[in-house]
Amino acid sequence: MNHPALGMIEFKSIAKGIFATDAILKKAPIELLSTNPVCPGKYIVIFGGDVASVDESLKAGLEAGSDLVINSLFIPNL
Repeated sequence: MNHPALGMIEFKSIAKGIFATDAILKKAPIELLSTNPVCPGKYIVIFGGDVASVDESLKAGLEAGSDLVINSLFIPNL
């Protein structure tokens, strides 16, 4: 489980989080590390892979989540 980059997105909606997770996984070859509701109505997705793939998947997730994204994190070159 060696990932040069990590991405994380937090959503205000569980349904939108699941929808965005689908977009994240279909965009680039990344590994889904964690995806679950964290409290009522909030959802977090954490994924890893090479820097370019995580960056592209993060952009896809932010686009799919649109206005229901609370926060995002991208850590390249771990």
